[in-house]
Amino acid sequence: MKKPLLIEQLPPELATSDCESVFACVSLARSHLGRVRATNEDAYLEYAQAQLWAVADGLGGLSRGDYASKAVVRALHEYQLGASLGDCLTALQDKLSRANSVCQSAFRGKRIGATVAALHIVGRHGLVLWAGDSRIYRFRQGQLDQLTCDHNLAEQYRAQGRSYEDSHQGRPPAHVLTRAVGVHRSVYPELRYESVQAEDRFLLCTDGAYSELEMHEISAALSLNSQSDALESLEDRALANGGRDNITGVVVDVLVK
Repeated sequence: MKKPLLIEQLPPELATSDCESVFACVSLARSHLGRVRATNEDAYLEYAQAQLWAVADGLGGLSRGDYASKAVVRALHEYQLGASLGDCLTALQDKLSRANSVCQSAFRGKRIGATVAALHIVGRHGLVLWAGDSRIYRFRQGQLDQLTCDHNLAEQYRAQGRSYEDSHQGRPPAHVLTRAVGVHRSVYPELRYESVQAEDRFLLCTDGAYSELEMHEISAALSLNSQSDALESLEDRALANGGRDNITGVVVDVLVK
């Protein structure tokens, strides 16, 4: 079954909603090589003018993951705000499709790809879109919620209620992705839309950050007043717990205009 495009995942009654800015937002990003990897294959986007933020993580099992993640970020930075939510999602789909094509044609004979997780605040809505296992969290009034679900085999098996004890390969590894940019002919990000409130705090991060952390550690870091302190705490804890991958996070705070 063909996966739906972003616009097809939005209720028709919301597709015509206007994009008048309601909130002011401030953000801060941080990326660290980690303790094991020789190169940083993560990339991030802070596009304040469009209220668009993203993280991308090059796929370590393929070639030139650093190129792929930067291709995703470059494509999203070319995005321009549409007249309606529907227009915005159509434009974002176009940018990610372009990044998908770049990844597939950049190096002859080599496959490159990257995950992506993006947050676009439009009017009173937060559009959360992703492909792969980079994540977005929301911290609201002391409550931490994960807004994305990982696109990997382990998560797919859990969602289907399937048992894999009898599999010759055992449990499907979490790093086997079912969606990403560059690895299939077309890219189909998943969409979640949320109402946004003043004082919401969002965290976009790659798996090198959250895989080293417990939920209570992420919550404790995001409860810190300063964005810089929050990111430093997340990075320090991830490094202390192993730092086995690149560590990238973007913190976005929603303010009253």
